Amino acid sequence: METNKSILHAVASALSAGQSARIDVSGLGDGKVKVIYTPQIGETPEGASQEVINLRAAIARPFVVTGNASEIKDAFAARLQEKAAVR
Repeated sequence: METNKSILHAVASALSAGQSARIDVSGLGDGKVKVIYTPQIGETPEGASQEVINLRAAIARPFVVTGNASEIKDAFAARLQEKAAVR
């Protein structure tokens, strides 16, 4: 992610129309936090191929990043780019 773009820009690029995501942030102390990103992509269409089922499962899988603000920004952006690349 470009350094001048916010995490919100990264989230927007990872979600398609009608999709949402939940972001939970927990303090860990010493300036560190844990961020859990959980995409909500809706139901898989009936009759979807196994490839589509597998792809949607990968996109919908939550991920966790921990660290200080700079570490979170970089790791979170990288993980969201991975999700955006497969949608």
